[in-house]
Amino acid sequence: MRKLLILSFLAASCAPPPAAVTPQVPAPPPVATTIAATLDPNPLSTGTLNATDIAWAQLMVPMHEGLLRLLDRAPDRLTDPDLARLAAQVGTAHRAELPALRRILTRAGVTGQNPHEGHDMPGMVTQADLTLITPLTGPAFDRLFIAHLRGHLEQVALVSTAEGKSGTDPAAHTLATTMVKSRTTQLATLNRLTR
Repeated sequence: MRKLLILSFLAASCAPPPAAVTPQVPAPPPVATTIAATLDPNPLSTGTLNATDIAWAQLMVPMHEGLLRLLDRAPDRLTDPDLARLAAQVGTAHRAELPALRRILTRAGVTGQNPHEGHDMPGMVTQADLTLITPLTGPAFDRLFIAHLRGHLEQVALVSTAEGKSGTDPAAHTLATTMVKSRTTQLATLNRLTR
């Protein structure tokens, strides 16, 4: 029953998938909106984990994985070496955080299934996004890459701030706090590079 409640909660935080559209020019992802407001401090808990901790980790894992797939396309395509360095730093941080996020889900007894698969969520780089950006090079790639990276960094900072306020697990709280600091710094660097 608890697992059904958590999955229902997660499904409620996602928008339905958009209708299939073939744009002439790829549009940037939507401006980050507040998923954070949907994080529930309800004390459904597994040990020290509550529903917020679990929902946060379930969202962060696919968000990290999606961004890493985008970052893998960046080294040979970004035209600005400073932006390429930032992309590498963001990738290193995300790869280091993924095992800790997965450990939270393991402790919660949550399977590896992604409850957000196919959902159009702020800050989540989807397979459709990757399909649009893959053939691009030069300034067109840079523009779309920057838009996706900015949306991701903003959303992760926002949702992780909410986790820090409503989560109950010390390990999740520490990781969320670290992620907020890291994403805020990365976002400031991105904004400085793209002014």
